[in-house]
Amino acid sequence: MPYEYFYNREPEQYVHYQMPSILFEDDNLRELSINAKFLYSVLLDRAKLSYKNGWLDDDGKVYIHYAQADLIKLLNCGRTKMSEYFNELDGDKGGVGLIERKQKVGIGKNDKIYVKNFAKPTNESISLLDTPQSPFDYFHNMEGLRFSHYQIPKMLFTDERIKDISNIAKMAYSFLLDRTALSYKNDWRDKNGRVYVLFPQKELQELLGCSIRTVKSALSELDINNGVGLIDRTKQGMHSPDMIYVLDYGTNRSANCSVNIGGANPEHREVQNLNIGGAKSEHREVQNLNIIIIIILILVILILIILIQSVRTPTFRKRKARAKSILIDRRTDLNTKK
Repeated sequence: MPYEYFYNREPEQYVHYQMPSILFEDDNLRELSINAKFLYSVLLDRAKLSYKNGWLDDDGKVYIHYAQADLIKLLNCGRTKMSEYFNELDGDKGGVGLIERKQKVGIGKNDKIYVKNFAKPTNESISLLDTPQSPFDYFHNMEGLRFSHYQIPKMLFTDERIKDISNIAKMAYSFLLDRTALSYKNDWRDKNGRVYVLFPQKELQELLGCSIRTVKSALSELDINNGVGLIDRTKQGMHSPDMIYVLDYGTNRSANCSVNIGGANPEHREVQNLNIGGAKSEHREVQNLNIIIIIILILVILILIILIQSVRTPTFRKRKARAKSILIDRRTDLNTKK
């Protein structure tokens, strides 16, 4: 297994994107697709870097440049889908107004993107549905910006071994990671000292805005048995949620310890295949032996049937009668000579 369980280390120490929790709480924002929320979080992360580097326009508004090709690769989607996600956020395209784009000028130039401050509406009474104008203000100063957020590990988008899992699965992991931090603080541990969480699938469904089937698929992608190995689940009973161990993605440092889609790690799968495959192999050997014995018995029975049938044929009876007649004649000759 390439990842360790959380024991005495808080799951808040690694490089991550910050997804504002308001995106899942506000009535006007929670309808955004998961990918649009991911996109906003990535753009927000770049806006922080722009501010540090002094990328401000003449009005002091923070802006960013982000090549669409890089975003497409990061979110693992096509160009058309990326345009849809941008339109969900862009107020000028009928979106919620969390970004504003100034079209690129010249070949090879990227759009100038203003990431709006979700935490600072210009007018609390303005409804997103009542006005085409965005109720969100521009970022001018990002120092000391504090907000409730979900941590999305950047390695989920950059690690070659697991970046191809669905964005729903990545978000589910982030929710579980957030709940793990709470469990750590509340000292929710099993008898081995491992931090665990209880997260009903229905609750995940409501947060992710998807079907139960999609939630189950996302958890399977993350699972240690048939997924990438980022969570380990223990059944508790028919009416109780699984006990979920969120594994520490920051502990897998070995280049030789590879995680692939469809298996927690090669060694785990090899052991699993050895156990399951070995049992199947033995079962097949027993089956093959039984088949051979059955075939031999069938052949013996067929031979016996053929012999019995041959005994009952007229030709056989004639030969038998002739042989008997010859034997009688010989005995008669012997008696006559005597």
